Amino acid sequence: MQVVEAQQLDIESWAALRNCLWPGEIQMHLDEARQLLSQKDEIAFLLRDKEGALHGFVEGKYYHSGNKPYGHIEGWYVLPGERRKGYGRLLLERLESWFLHHAITHYHSDTLETDYPLSKKAHEANGYKVLYKITVFGKASSPDQ
Repeated sequence: MQVVEAQQLDIESWAALRNCLWPGEIQMHLDEARQLLSQKDEIAFLLRDKEGALHGFVEGKYYHSGNKPYGHIEGWYVLPGERRKGYGRLLLERLESWFLHHAITHYHSDTLETDYPLSKKAHEANGYKVLYKITVFGKASSPDQ
């Protein structure tokens, strides 16, 4: 397995992997992947086997917030059959290296533990610590909203 930067020719397979992490409309994933490739502050790395099939991805973006820019892991996924083999770590290391190349030394990620129960343990195994948890409240102004 090797970690490679996502290219236009990877769009369809990459979108299918994105759909494993975020089930929805495949067209949305195709559009978002194309958009990501056109941005200088975003990147995606893919886990590719010898035959060219994709088995995982990581997407990241850097943000400029005040005096301290930071990197954010936008998505991170490895197919279930390839987990616990160090491939998730390889993807993160490649993204973190890309952040460092852009003078970004702090990285963030977020997850919903109820939706992604393996995520917290995977992040912690790679040196990430919980910084804070939030609760989001909402209210509709009428019963049908």
